Amino acid sequence: MADPIAATRAADLLRGGDADGAERAFAAILRADPSCADAMLELAMILGRRGELAEAQTLLRRGCVAAPARPEMWDALGMMHSAAGEHAAAETAYAGAQHRAPPRLSRNS
Repeated sequence: MADPIAATRAADLLRGGDADGAERAFAAILRADPSCADAMLELAMILGRRGELAEAQTLLRRGCVAAPARPEMWDALGMMHSAAGEHAAAETAYAGAQHRAPPRLSRNS
């Protein structure tokens, strides 16, 4: 489990616009806890925004293994594949997200 203080600090850096600092902080969390899905997701999103799509995809694939029930991990992987022009892989990842998403309540229920 990630150190909650380190996770809060990393999130604060990201919210404050310090993507470089947040990247270093999330990477440090992953060095301490290589299975921390939250850090994988956040770091992958930072990398993806920078155009480092292959690295982001690698992290997200690890995240999908570490936290397979989290639809946001699969959705982010779909976004990175889509951004890379890998449409078939994106559709597969989006289907994974849809499969794991909680059921939606309908107005008629």
